[in-house]
Amino acid sequence: MSNASAKWTVVAKAFHWLMALLVTCELLYGLRNYSLDMYDPGDGGWYARTIGLHKSFGLLVFALVILRMAWRGLYGRPQFVQTLLPWQRIAAKISHGFMYCALILQPILGYLQSAAFGTKTTFFNLFLLPNLVPDAWQRPYSRTLWRMTQDAHSLLGLALGVVVVVHIAAALKHHFVDHDITLRRMLPGGTS
Repeated sequence: MSNASAKWTVVAKAFHWLMALLVTCELLYGLRNYSLDMYDPGDGGWYARTIGLHKSFGLLVFALVILRMAWRGLYGRPQFVQTLLPWQRIAAKISHGFMYCALILQPILGYLQSAAFGTKTTFFNLFLLPNLVPDAWQRPYSRTLWRMTQDAHSLLGLALGVVVVVHIAAALKHHFVDHDITLRRMLPGGTS
């Protein structure tokens, strides 16, 4: 029941801005911890105190992106503004597709990284996710899986960060240079 000509729904805008906040925090956390040794006592226990929150917020992003995709499947998206050039439409579709894929893959990679290392993953200490890597860290494949997922999680996070910055820059360009409604219609109370 797609309605491509309608404005963004209030729910779609709420998904967008909540996820923007969460993803920004997750990316900044990842950048902060990128070069840290998780066992470094010199960090004052930062990693140990905060990694559980990073995992929980990652799981929340995963759930929200699934719900957001379902919402978008039901209600569609507004048409692009008429002044958008064909290459800009293609770039927008590719960047949005990448962001959706990355926001699904990042939590999965993070979970697999933790599972392969043998650490527990909880959702805000409300429930424990099962460890799908038996005897983690006791077997060579667990160490290999941990290294692979750690590298993939880091690289995908960096790529996502770049695409997010480009996404923000494009929105600001539409608003301040092109003077179109692309950004305004995503703002709370914005035009259609």
